[in-house]
Amino acid sequence: MRYVLRNKKYSKYLVFVLVLDVIFALVKILSAQEWGSEHIFARGVSRVVSIVLQDINSLIPFSVVETMVVSLIIGILVLLVAVVVWRERVNTSPAVEKALLVVFVVITCIVTLYILIGTSLYNRSEIYTPLGIKKVKVDEQLVAQSLDHYLDMLIETAPNVARDEDGNVALPYTFEEVNALLNEEYIRLHDDYFTQNNVRLKKIRFSFFMTFTYITGVYVAFLGESSINTNVPSYTLPVTMAHEMAHGKGCVRENDANCIAYYICITSDNDYLRYCGLMSVCATLYSKLSKEQKNVFYDRFPKECLREYDNEYNFYERYESVVEKVSDFVNDMHLKGSGVKEGTQSYLMTDVFLCSMYKSLYAEEK
Repeated sequence: MRYVLRNKKYSKYLVFVLVLDVIFALVKILSAQEWGSEHIFARGVSRVVSIVLQDINSLIPFSVVETMVVSLIIGILVLLVAVVVWRERVNTSPAVEKALLVVFVVITCIVTLYILIGTSLYNRSEIYTPLGIKKVKVDEQLVAQSLDHYLDMLIETAPNVARDEDGNVALPYTFEEVNALLNEEYIRLHDDYFTQNNVRLKKIRFSFFMTFTYITGVYVAFLGESSINTNVPSYTLPVTMAHEMAHGKGCVRENDANCIAYYICITSDNDYLRYCGLMSVCATLYSKLSKEQKNVFYDRFPKECLREYDNEYNFYERYESVVEKVSDFVNDMHLKGSGVKEGTQSYLMTDVFLCSMYKSLYAEEK
C-alpha cells in the first residue's frame, strides 16, 4: 500500500475516504440525542435520502440484496479457487493495490450511507404519541386484561377467514395485493413521524434457504429495499410485511417496527389482516404470563388457532440448525453495535405497547 500512498493520482481516493469519515463522525454526534435524531435525520436528511433510494430501488424488479449476497458467495468461492490455482502469480502489483483501495472506498461509502439513513434514527422519539397512545406501566394483571380483550377479538375474527387442508389461514391475496393493502393501511398514519411514501416489498427467491437463518424479512437502508422471506407460516406473512414496511417508513428500531405492524393489522377493517395480527399479538402476550395464568387462557383459544400455532412450531423445527444460531448472534451484535442494548431481545419487547394500546383504544369499551 506504500505505492498507493506515494502515488498522487490515488490521493483523491484517500481524500474522499477522509471526507466520508468526517461525515460519519458528525452524524454520530448529531444523532446521539433525541432531538437531532428526530428532526435533523428522521424528518430531514435521512428521510429525503431514504425516499430517493426507495424510488430508485422500486424500479428494479428483483431483490438487490439477495443478488448481492449470492454474488458475494460466488465471488468468495471464485477467489478461493484462484488463490489455490494461481497462488504463485499473486503479487502486490499497483493494479492489485488499486483494486483493494477501490473496494475499501466502496465499503466506506456503504457504511457511511447506512449510518446516515439507518443508525442515525435509533435515538428518535417513541412511537406512542404519533399513534395516539399513552404509554402505561405494565404488570401481569394488565397483560392478562389486554390478552383477554385481544383474545375476544381473535375469537370473533377467526370464523371469518378461510383455511387450507392443514388448518392454516389461506392466503386470499397475492403477495403484491397484500403489499398494496398494507400501503393503504399506512395512509391512516397521518402524523409526520412516518414518511408518506409507498413501500414496495420484494420476494426473496431463495426463501427456502433463508428460512434456515430464521430471518423472515430484511430492510437494507443503503439500498432503500425491503425483502421478504415468503417461506413462512401463512399467518405470519402480513405482520412480517408490515414490519419491514415500517422500516421503510423511518422506524428502524425492531421493537417499534413490530408494534406498528401489530397496530396496522389489528386495527384494520380487513378480516385477513386483523386475524393475522391478532394471532401474533395473542401469542406475544400469552408468552409473558405465568404458568398459572397460561393455564387459564389456553382453553379459551379457538381450536383452529391452537392447531395453527402447532403447525408453526413444527414448521420451524424442520429448519433448526447451527445456521440459525450464527445468524442470531450476528444480528444481535449488529443491533448492539447500532446502539440497541437489548440486541435481538428488542424484537420481543412489544408487551408494553400492546398493553398501552389496549388501555388507550379499547379499555373504555369494557
